[in-house]
Amino acid sequence: MTDDPTLEVTEITSEIDSLLNNRSDVYDNLKTINQERKDLRTKISEMSPWILHDRKSLDKLYSQQNEYRSTQKIIFPELKNIKTTLRDMDQQFKNNNTHNSKSNSKNNYSGISSKKLAEKFERLEWKLQAESLSRTEEKNIVDNIKHLGQLLKTQSKIDSSKTERHKLVSRLQELQGNLNKNFADYDVLNKELLKIKTALQEKLSKRDVLFTNLNEMRVTIETLLKNLDETNDTISKLKTKRRQIIQTKKTQENSVIMAKMKSILEDEKEKAKKKLSDGKTLSLDELRLALDQDDEYLKL
Repeated sequence: MTDDPTLEVTEITSEIDSLLNNRSDVYDNLKTINQERKDLRTKISEMSPWILHDRKSLDKLYSQQNEYRSTQKIIFPELKNIKTTLRDMDQQFKNNNTHNSKSNSKNNYSGISSKKLAEKFERLEWKLQAESLSRTEEKNIVDNIKHLGQLLKTQSKIDSSKTERHKLVSRLQELQGNLNKNFADYDVLNKELLKIKTALQEKLSKRDVLFTNLNEMRVTIETLLKNLDETNDTISKLKTKRRQIIQTKKTQENSVIMAKMKSILEDEKEKAKKKLSDGKTLSLDELRLALDQDDEYLKL
């Protein structure tokens, strides 16, 4: 700052004008950022329903996924039990066939169906009752009847087991078909699940970026408002300083004027007193000066 009050006032005024221009730019910047922030909030608001829709879709798919898993948990144990039962039955069939083959081979019954065995059993019973037999023949027929009875009983169990096995195989095929369909549907569901999860993650990432930008704008606005307060405070102080300088300058100028007026007044008083002492004619103002009645002049 210079010692010249007029130049100092000019410099302060220039600084104030510069600060006012900067403040105007800050206001414009704030207006622009506020509009951008409003646009960001609108975008975030527009994204929210789509994000909610994807989340609801995922919830529905997760529920279906759990249903598929629950179905699998039901099917797997039953499949395991059926396969175990079939293995046991097949082993039993194998053992029975081996035993029956040995037994039948002794009596030439190998490869004979249950129906043929039953017919053979009935003929032997009729022969035992109707024909006259020797003790040896009777003993052989009784032995054969006992053996055939045992074979028929075993064959009946085998036939029953075969029927049960057929049912189990049908159920096994049904469960396997259901499981294959379950796996196929589960695979389609997982692909759709992955597709929606990827889309949702992209939306959330974009929204996170918008939130980050929004937060950065908030910080920028806070900084600008702080700078604005500081600028306003500086402008206020400069205006106060300028006003004080102007007031001081005005006071100093008034003091100089009053001193000059007082000096002139003293000169005029001396002139008036000399005229009075010389007996010259004085005007009313000169008479007042000669009599030291100059208060009114000094108030001017």
